[in-house]
Amino acid sequence: MSILGTAFSIDLAGATAGTMFGPGIYLAEASSKADEYARDENTGGAYDGLFAILLCRAVVGRSFVTEKPGDYKDKCLESSKGNFDSVVGDREKAVGTYREFIFFDEGSVYPEYVAFYKRVYADGVTPPRQASSPSVAPTPVTMGATSAPVQMQVLVPEGSGPGTVLQVQAPDGRQVQVTVPAGVQGGTTITVQI
Repeated sequence: MSILGTAFSIDLAGATAGTMFGPGIYLAEASSKADEYARDENTGGAYDGLFAILLCRAVVGRSFVTEKPGDYKDKCLESSKGNFDSVVGDREKAVGTYREFIFFDEGSVYPEYVAFYKRVYADGVTPPRQASSPSVAPTPVTMGATSAPVQMQVLVPEGSGPGTVLQVQAPDGRQVQVTVPAGVQGGTTITVQI
């Protein structure tokens, strides 16, 4: 919630999530993409059981559109004579997930509203538990499409231990969060299903 009072900070880019198109502010046009990063704090406070997404105003300007991951900040920064104001990472076209809008100037994005919501699951579906589920981010699904679960290996970084949440890139390009299970220490490779 503090971001509403302080706005975004490029210096923190990548601290809790990946930077597939470079260190910047990532926005999406689909709330389901934002939901992938939303977390229930479970601190015993007024927001327990609720998730939040930010609704932002953004000055997109002239966008560099790409389907390929890479660091594109130099295409936008004035100091490097960039010709663009933002980047559109078109993962929707590339792999059928989402388009992302990346900004490298904090003044281009204003967090205007916060929307709180509760996730509702179908009967018989158990919601993922953040503390022990290997993949705590919901898997995005395109309506009418079916996708089989994917297994992938994740190397747990040195200094990480049980309960650490890692941001990793799935083989299809999605960014997912993986929680290090009990008994696993840094330097170990684990297999997770997403």
